[in-house]
Amino acid sequence: MNIMSLFVIVPGFGQPQTKLKEEILQHNVRRVLTGPWTKVQWNVCCFDDSPLPELPTDPRLTVREIREKGMPGNFLKRHATPEVVREYDYILIIFDDVLLYDNVYFQRMIYLYEWFRLDVLSPSLTTDSDSVFKYMITQPEQAYELKTTPVCELLCYFMNATAFARYYEHIDEENPWLWGLDMILERHIGLRVGILNRMNMKHFIKGEGYKVYPSKSPYEGYEYMIRKYNEANDKPWTEQPATQFVIIPICSHPSMQP
Repeated sequence: MNIMSLFVIVPGFGQPQTKLKEEILQHNVRRVLTGPWTKVQWNVCCFDDSPLPELPTDPRLTVREIREKGMPGNFLKRHATPEVVREYDYILIIFDDVLLYDNVYFQRMIYLYEWFRLDVLSPSLTTDSDSVFKYMITQPEQAYELKTTPVCELLCYFMNATAFARYYEHIDEENPWLWGLDMILERHIGLRVGILNRMNMKHFIKGEGYKVYPSKSPYEGYEYMIRKYNEANDKPWTEQPATQFVIIPICSHPSMQP
């Protein structure tokens, strides 16, 4: 048996709509455990006193509950250091309001990730998800399975430890909400990004979490990123990104199965 390990981090869990988020967390743990893992380290970073729900028990699963103030960038910087993550084969970063659908097959994700030598791989958003980035939305009427793009909204990133270490170098304390970092994945970090058309996630809540820390505006962090990376204006960051490749499967593969 191949030993395959996964480091999962939820970089922020709490208000608002904690009941919904509890159900999402329970479901996502069950979904991840359908993968070919022999070890899963699940880290939930709770920024308030919202209780965690009872999670599925599995001998492969270890859950770490972290309670401290912070925003997504703070939690990644503190608790997903390259020194920690390199002990695992892959890392999954997923927000507390993102639900993985049952068509997310991790064995197939691994196959595509390695075959196309990707650095970041993400499910696509369902058509009813709350998102301003249309390139993230699934196109169920299209036959393609995977597209590569220069950018990808941070909702659910699947990466290996090497790619994550490069991403980690660009997490900046001046931008704790991480706005704009998803726009420079290829342009400034050199990461190869893929979005899966046939594997989906749903984003439930847009913008409400920022009210937890009103003194830390995500817009200020976004403007900081533009200045830091010497972008003349925000057009390259907001325009519809060009799809570089579309991959259509020519045959079924056993790794498509759960």
